[in-house]
Amino acid sequence: MSYLLSLFIITIQCTQECGGGRRQRSITCVDSKTNEELSSSKCNALKPSENEPCNLQDYAQSCTQNQTRLFSGSSSSNGVLQVCNSSRVWTDVCDYYWNNNAHSVVVCKQLGFTSPTPITVFNAGPASTGKFTYVSTSSYCSISSSVITSCLSTSSWLLQYSSCCSISRDTVYIDCNPDTANASVGQARLYNVRNKHESTEGMLQIGDAGRNWTAVCDYGWSCNHAVTACKQLGYSNPSPNYRVNAGPWIKFGYGPYSYCSSSATNLNSCSSYSSSYRTNPSYCDTNRDTVYLKCNVQLTCSPNYSVRLVGGKDSSEGRVEVCYNGIWHALCGTYIDQYFASVVCNQLGFTISNFSTTIADGRYGYGNTSSYFPGSIYCFRLRNNISSCYYYGSFSSSKCMTQCSSYYIGIKCISSGDNCNEGEVRLVNGTEEREGRLEVCANGVWGTVCSYSFTRAAAYIACKQLGYNDSNDAIIDTNAYDKFGGGDKPIVYSYVDCFGLETRLSQCDKSVFPTFSCYYGSIVGLKCLDICNEGKIRLVGGKNSLEGTVEICIEKRWKLISESGWDDTDASVVCRQLNHTGGEAVLNSLFGEPKRAIVYSNVNCRGTETELRNCTHNRLYPERVDGD
Repeated sequence: MSYLLSLFIITIQCTQECGGGRRQRSITCVDSKTNEELSSSKCNALKPSENEPCNLQDYAQSCTQNQTRLFSGSSSSNGVLQVCNSSRVWTDVCDYYWNNNAHSVVVCKQLGFTSPTPITVFNAGPASTGKFTYVSTSSYCSISSSVITSCLSTSSWLLQYSSCCSISRDTVYIDCNPDTANASVGQARLYNVRNKHESTEGMLQIGDAGRNWTAVCDYGWSCNHAVTACKQLGYSNPSPNYRVNAGPWIKFGYGPYSYCSSSATNLNSCSSYSSSYRTNPSYCDTNRDTVYLKCNVQLTCSPNYSVRLVGGKDSSEGRVEVCYNGIWHALCGTYIDQYFASVVCNQLGFTISNFSTTIADGRYGYGNTSSYFPGSIYCFRLRNNISSCYYYGSFSSSKCMTQCSSYYIGIKCISSGDNCNEGEVRLVNGTEEREGRLEVCANGVWGTVCSYSFTRAAAYIACKQLGYNDSNDAIIDTNAYDKFGGGDKPIVYSYVDCFGLETRLSQCDKSVFPTFSCYYGSIVGLKCLDICNEGKIRLVGGKNSLEGTVEICIEKRWKLISESGWDDTDASVVCRQLNHTGGEAVLNSLFGEPKRAIVYSNVNCRGTETELRNCTHNRLYPERVDGD
C-alpha cells in the first residue's frame, strides 16, 4: 500500500486576514505620511471587510521580498534598517559584522542614493518587529550588490545568540544623507546623529577648511580635552561627560590631541599628534574613534547612600546609581552579592517580594555619572538601606564624567507577581519543542535557575515534570544565556541536586534566593531528549499511520526534513524503512508543522536505500526551525 508524506517547510504565521479568511496575508500597518507603524487598534480598523478582495488599503502596506526601508527616522534618508523577508513581512537586521563602508553603502544605493557616504549607528535600540531575520556573516559586502540581502544570511547561528543579536539592542540605524556641509572654519558643534540636528550633547565636530563638518579623533582624549572643547562651545565652567569610540563619521579633520592645559579655551591651543594619525585606522578609525560630549551635566545629590535606578522602562528597573559626597556614582564592574539588589529594591519601596534581578548587559545605557564605585559590595542579609552594607573599595570623583570601561550594574525590582503555581516549571524562548531557558515558580514569581552544580539528574526531573515522560535524558545547555536569552527574571534556585526519584524540581536539594551568589549569565537551559534510535523514521499529524509529516531521529531528538528537492523516490525510501510499499511526496506541510528543527535538505535517494539517512543529503548546522 502506498501512503502520503508531508515535508516540513518554513511558512509564516499570518498576522491579518483578507476577504473573510479566504486568503491570509501578513502586512504591516504604516501611516504613509509619517512612515510610522500604527497601533494595533488602528491597524485592525483597516482590516478589509468580509466580502472585500485582498487588496491592501492606503495605510495597510505589505512588502515585497528583498525590499528595504529605513524606518522611524526623521526623513526617508535615515532610520532603523528593515528588510522584507520571504514571507513578505518587515523584519529588523542584526548589526553583527555590519560594515558602514560596505553594507550601508549597498542599502543606500538600493534606496536610490547615488555615490552615498552613509553614517551607521550600531546597537541602535530594540527591534520594533520583535525579531531578527537577517544578519551578515562577514564584514565584506561588495558595493556592486544590487540588494542588501545578497550580503545577508537568514540561517546563521548568530541569530540564535543574544550576545550577538539581542532584540533589545542590536539594530542598525543608517543615515544615507548626513549633514556635513555649511560649517564655518574652526566652528564646533555637538551633533545628534540620530536626530540630525545640533544639540547640547552629541558627537563633537569641527568645521574644516573646506567648510565641511568633520569629526575629532579620540586617540589620547582626556578630561582636559573635554573641558577645553566645552569652553570652546561657550560653557564657562563645565563639568562634562564624554565618551570615546562614539561611532562613525565620514572623515576626521581634527585631533588626535596630546597635551591640553587646564587653562586652554580652544582645542587649537592643545598639542596635537602628527596629522598622519588621522589617516591611520590603528589610531583614528572613522567607523569608531569619535568623541561624544555633553557639557552641562548637573549631578548633585543628597543624602549619602541615596539610590536610584536610571534608564529603565519604569522606576522598577535601571542602571544603579548611588549618591556619595553630593555626586551620583554608577556601579562600574562592581561585584555585588544577591542581597544588595534586594536591599536596593526594598529601599526604593518595592516590597512585594524579596526577589530582584541583577543585569549587566548594557541595556540601561551609558549614564552621566561623574564617578564609579569599582569595588565590591556585600550586604550579607536583607536590610532596609544600602548604607548598612559593606563597601570594599572607595568612591572616586573627577572633573569629568566618562564612560565605564567595564560594565554597568543594573537591577530590576519585582513589582508584581506572576500567575503561576509554586514549584511549576517551564522552558522559555526555545526555537523548537522540548528546549529553552529553565524557569521555576517561586513565591508567585517566575525565576531562572543558576547553572552552578546543576546535575543531569536535576535536568531529568525537570523534563519529567514538564510532561516529557518519553524522555530518559536531557542536555544541559551551557550557552543558555546566549541562546535562550537571560530575560529579566530573578535567579531563584542554585546548586540544585536531585536523586532522580523526585516528581518535582522543587523537591530536590537546592539553595534558594538570595542565599547564594550567581553570575547573571550563568543560567540553565535544557534540551529534553526523545526516546528514539538514531536514524529511525516516523510520520506524525496524519489521519492514520500511513501518512504524515516525516520526522527522523538524530542525536536522540526528532527532527524534520526540508521539502527542497523532495520527490516520490525519496518518499518510497521512507515507506520501505517503515515496512510499506510505494510512497508519494506531499508538499506544503499538509499534515502540520511541528515545532522541531529541520536537519536535512536536498535529499536525493536512488530508491534502493533501506534507510533515509543513507540517501545523499545536506546536513543543516544549526538546524532551522519554523519561523526562522
